[in-house]
Amino acid sequence: MTTDRESVSDNGTVTLPPAGGDGAGAVSGGSYDIVAPLDGHEDQRWESEHWRELYRGVARRIVTALQPRTVHHVGCGHGLLVQALVEVGVDATGSDNSSQAIASAHPDVRDRLRAANAVEPLPGTYDLVVCGAVLALLPVAESRKAIDALTAAADRILVSSTPADFEKGAHVDVQPIAPWASSFAERGFFLRGSDLDGAFLTSWSLMFERGEPSRTAIVREYEARLSPLLLELSAQRQALHEASQELDGLRTRLAEVDGRPRVVQADDAAILAVHADLTARDHLIGVEATVQRQERLIDRLRDRNRELRRQLRDAEDRSSVRRRLARKGRALLDGDRA
Repeated sequence: MTTDRESVSDNGTVTLPPAGGDGAGAVSGGSYDIVAPLDGHEDQRWESEHWRELYRGVARRIVTALQPRTVHHVGCGHGLLVQALVEVGVDATGSDNSSQAIASAHPDVRDRLRAANAVEPLPGTYDLVVCGAVLALLPVAESRKAIDALTAAADRILVSSTPADFEKGAHVDVQPIAPWASSFAERGFFLRGSDLDGAFLTSWSLMFERGEPSRTAIVREYEARLSPLLLELSAQRQALHEASQELDGLRTRLAEVDGRPRVVQADDAAILAVHADLTARDHLIGVEATVQRQERLIDRLRDRNRELRRQLRDAEDRSSVRRRLARKGRALLDGDRA
């Protein structure tokens, strides 16, 4: 989740703060899916100070949070994240289906990159695999093969796949968070604890980790993610209620003003009255716009709430199936021993 030094744009991407004393920032002034260097930002080059410092900030965050020794970036583009990770001592490599992007990478990192499709098995195993803006570009069957390749190569996977960008023609498998979480859970990967998520990349980034969490741990994790959303939803509802009340008052006042006969008088009192009327109209328009924004935000929060609850139900169902299978296995073993 973002800190008070980060900001979130309307499309959900995170603007990182400037590099500074804590060494965890990046160049401000832009919101990007920075793990997708060729997704609308073909100008990303190591020679650019803006992009270089941006990726250095991301690399520092990854190292601080996870301390990986080896990292592979699927969908690496020109390899900026790979190069930034190498600078801080990580043995990083990358792959991308664009041979042109690999060929035009910086010479210092080019030999660490390879042209490959995301569905192909990765060339090794790693402490962390980063996959950005790749899954949405693949047909459904291929995206599941890509997940197989990712989960075979690492115990921790940082994934970024837009849940809402249907307008871009290249995006053929745009999914909300829940289906991706379910696909990774089927392969034994679950969302990393709420102490760490991938929102320093994009608000929809997810950190998955291989494991067998208990039912209690699953409930605790999803409640830790769900509770802040519910609190935020409640606060937004209250703000919407107050804005609606203010809007009703302004409408009443405006109706009273419109119902009065108007006589133009060249005195200060008449001029002030006209100014007050115009100010009330402007304020009414502004409040209506605020209400509309709050309503859209509430709709998005409700969608996220439903997704989290669905993930929780799926996880509980899978846990129940595993327990039943374990009991049957023990019963069969006991029968064989008898």
